[in-house]
Amino acid sequence: MPETRASIAETNERTLRAISEGERGADWLSHPYRGFVDIRIPETPAFAMYTNNDCTVCRDILWLGEYEALSLRLWTQLARDSDTVFDVGANTGLFSLAAAAANPNLKIAAFEPLPVAYHRLTMNADVNGFSNIHTHQSALGDRTETQAFEFNRKPYSLVHNGGRLVDAAHQRTGRVERLTVSTKRLDDLVSTTQKLGRVLMKLDVEGAELKALDGARGVISRYRPDLLCEIFNQTLLDGLRAYLLPFGYEFLHLSESDAQVIPYQGGSFAPKSKTDRNWLVSARKNVLQTAS
Repeated sequence: MPETRASIAETNERTLRAISEGERGADWLSHPYRGFVDIRIPETPAFAMYTNNDCTVCRDILWLGEYEALSLRLWTQLARDSDTVFDVGANTGLFSLAAAAANPNLKIAAFEPLPVAYHRLTMNADVNGFSNIHTHQSALGDRTETQAFEFNRKPYSLVHNGGRLVDAAHQRTGRVERLTVSTKRLDDLVSTTQKLGRVLMKLDVEGAELKALDGARGVISRYRPDLLCEIFNQTLLDGLRAYLLPFGYEFLHLSESDAQVIPYQGGSFAPKSKTDRNWLVSARKNVLQTAS
């Protein structure tokens, strides 16, 4: 029997009741939710994101009460002090939406190559009336071309699915799907005569961060943007440090599990969990004073 508006509302009500009562054995798969979820970040106007029971942000907000709370708090504080945002690997748009809510005067460019995530990104921007978010259905890299993009195939459908650019020689086998996406260099999109002001940038591209930065070397050298990066292993951390240290950058680990900002002093890095992968990387000595 096809679902109706009434049946979806009834299912949502059961789900919200199960969450509030802590029903044993209930989870997002057994108790789906379809519709808009309010996202609330301290000192930032609330905004909405849509889920068809397929958005990890909405799932965690509903079931856990938060999603990357430390990263979002610092991000929105930095957004209020910025003029331009580049959201690279925007997915369904959480960080673009948060920046737009925090600072309506921002110019935001959001890049997402995966079609299903891109359409959700544009939908979320539209329903919130954030006309300052300009979306691009492309990836950022070190060349302007088309390139293979692979993402996880799972027994359930999630918009967020570990999608990443791959070289032909490094394509995985198994539970992955592939398509061809457009890749652009950020430096080709930004005129040397443009005045970007203070720049804030998010990089979440599943290991392709160095390629994205290499295509943005001009922006990096001219503006020294504050960077929020997902770094999931020591190899990527070492590569990013080798690339960015000559520009005067310092690395701060955002430990979501204990809400701490930890300056990196060297040594081995292994995230405690998926929630501890974000880093704030900045050439500003007072960046934490700005984001406080």
